[in-house]
Amino acid sequence: MERRIITTEATEEDVRIETTLRPQRLADYVGQEKLKSTLKVYIEAAINRKEALDHVLFYGLRDLERPRWPASLPMRWEPA
Repeated sequence: MERRIITTEATEEDVRIETTLRPQRLADYVGQEKLKSTLKVYIEAAINRKEALDHVLFYGLRDLERPRWPASLPMRWEPA
């Protein structure tokens, strides 16, 4: 049977590079400082209670420390 390029099974290459692609610590994530500090509090509280962290859903996240659009976005009006 020939080997397919797309497969659901982990290949040797997947296993080798997987750990280098995913951040291992909160400090490895770039940006979203407010979210990281909040998540750090949740994690530390669970560790202190010696319990598992409750489920956390990340949905529609963006950098809340910056405006989504530049405040000085130039507007151009072209005559029709």
